[in-house]
Amino acid sequence: MPIVFALQIPRRQQVILMMIFGAGSVVCVAGICRAYFTYKTTSTYDRTWQSYGLWISGSLELYIGMVS
Repeated sequence: MPIVFALQIPRRQQVILMMIFGAGSVVCVAGICRAYFTYKTTSTYDRTWQSYGLWISGSLELYIGMVS
């Protein structure tokens, strides 16, 4: 973010650029959560019950990634 502040662009563009980078970091966190839930789903007996977190984190990663 300090690099974005150092750019010689209007303040509005800086804020929008920081929001896009922030959304990208949310996508990275959702990917980490998806990896955890994938492990948790494949290591349990009841895969249907455990796959809810996998579905939510996968959807967040996909849709926020497309927007950003």
